[in-house]
Amino acid sequence: MGRMYLNIIHRADRGKARLDALKFMQDEVHRFGFKTTILLSYQGLSDDGAVQYSKEQADEYGDELGIHLQELNCEEFFEKHNTKETAFFMLPMEKKKAILTDMMERFFNCFGCFPSAVGAYILDAATITFLKEAYPQVRVCITNCFEEGINMFHGNNHSWALFSDGGPWGAYYPSKACHLVPAKDENDDIGIVGLPHLNRDMLMSIISRDDLFSSHPANLLRAKIADGDRCRYMYDFIDQWIKQTDYNECVYYSLFVSTPWVMENGSQFESTDVCSRSLYSQCIAYLKKKEEEGLVTAMTMSEFACHYRTNIKHGGAEINLWQDILCGSKRQIFWYCDPYMRVALDPNIGGTITDLRPYVGRIPVNIGSDTKLLWNGNYPFSISIEHRGGMWNGPYHTLVAGCNGHTAAIYDKRTRCNVSFDEKGCPVVEFLPVTLKLGGTFATVESRALFPGKGEIIFERHVTDIIGECDSIILTETHRGTYGTTEYQENMKGIKLKLYNKQNELCHSIIYNYETRQIITDEPGAAAVEIPRMNVRTELIPMDGADSGEIEEGCLFAPNYFLRISKKVKKGGKLTVCLKMTAL
Repeated sequence: MGRMYLNIIHRADRGKARLDALKFMQDEVHRFGFKTTILLSYQGLSDDGAVQYSKEQADEYGDELGIHLQELNCEEFFEKHNTKETAFFMLPMEKKKAILTDMMERFFNCFGCFPSAVGAYILDAATITFLKEAYPQVRVCITNCFEEGINMFHGNNHSWALFSDGGPWGAYYPSKACHLVPAKDENDDIGIVGLPHLNRDMLMSIISRDDLFSSHPANLLRAKIADGDRCRYMYDFIDQWIKQTDYNECVYYSLFVSTPWVMENGSQFESTDVCSRSLYSQCIAYLKKKEEEGLVTAMTMSEFACHYRTNIKHGGAEINLWQDILCGSKRQIFWYCDPYMRVALDPNIGGTITDLRPYVGRIPVNIGSDTKLLWNGNYPFSISIEHRGGMWNGPYHTLVAGCNGHTAAIYDKRTRCNVSFDEKGCPVVEFLPVTLKLGGTFATVESRALFPGKGEIIFERHVTDIIGECDSIILTETHRGTYGTTEYQENMKGIKLKLYNKQNELCHSIIYNYETRQIITDEPGAAAVEIPRMNVRTELIPMDGADSGEIEEGCLFAPNYFLRISKKVKKGGKLTVCLKMTAL
């Protein structure tokens, strides 16, 4: 269906050891006929050897040169900018502007032009807007890391303060409202193509540390999954990303290795630079093989940005159906991202939603010491099992079935799924049927999730068989949500829960106050929640009728809210519910 586009990116820093490591990587890439993008750091722009070598590479091989907002820890920086803060994204806006201007001018003085490619770990919307207005030549930026989940922070001794959860995993047009949100149209587009720092294992992004499992070959040494310089996972990882071209027109792949990972006595984590260099060479060779097979196209960052802007329209979706390649099990995870939401569905728990970021609210997450958010650049979630309590106390969206006082949920059943597209080109996720035990009754349910866009997911629940004591069961579409950005609770007061009758008239409401109140109505038109801090309204809307609707507030120990739509069905019957998100 599509193609995978490869960027090979290196960072040029200061010092002979780092320059020698850069030369090794550049030579390997050129040996296989690829071009690179070299991003010079502050230290790199201050190093005559790094500057001269980068010039030579650009002249001889056509490599692209740009800047990277890392490696600020040098005397030139401290003296000029009067700060010891070396995490660029944590600085106040005026300081960010001064540093960007400084680096752009240094680059111009070195190379006679301004760069069109800029790299960083986090570039928020305010910073990108300034950069694009001051330097319209900039076409493409690395805007976020896609290092998801609290395990990454905990696993780095609670010291790697890089909080940018909730953004896209691939290439996109960043919104003027928020750098983690794809633009809806040209008017919403800041004007650059946004890229992730690296590609990640999309299952590990939910259940483990995706900073260890990525498109960075040396990270596999840190993950302890390589046997010396042998690592089957590295090849499977590349293949799994190529597999995503079955579902997407454009799949972006970033191979970005900075020099400390391949230099002698560098960051090899009890391994050696020999192993690290060997893995790097194997990775380049395998990507070359895939290029020769017609599966991969290599470009510089700016070349890719031009291709993306020419061929990819605003407002589209990217999806990812990831297989467990680490353990080789049958486990999958499905991801969907468009300008209105980012969501993950886990077949291992019946197709339950495990992570949901309602982009419709378009909440700014500009960070720095002069902002209200300070360090917290995570986009807010209404569901995140990883951050909040798992399946026991955490938020999720699932289906619960009941019969004669017995209940069971699809999250207790493992299944698998496949992805297809309807006649309008909208993704459809179909899950293999699961059988639920309800006392002496066994009910088989088949689920489908349709993604028509505009902030909607339509869930179809078909009862294909009922065996036992009952000839009918009650299906309850259940949305257990919350508000948060981290693992710690936020104040839920002021959230409004609402019930509507079948004429879509408001009939009941609750203002959240941790009192565990619960209201049920017959023949509902919708059950809804309004979360002012997310600027979002979420509704469960029955598409083919329902018997009852319900709203419920949680308690302080488990600060969730519930929306439920229920319907009694017999064999062959179904419940269809639309999960709809709109801005307040």
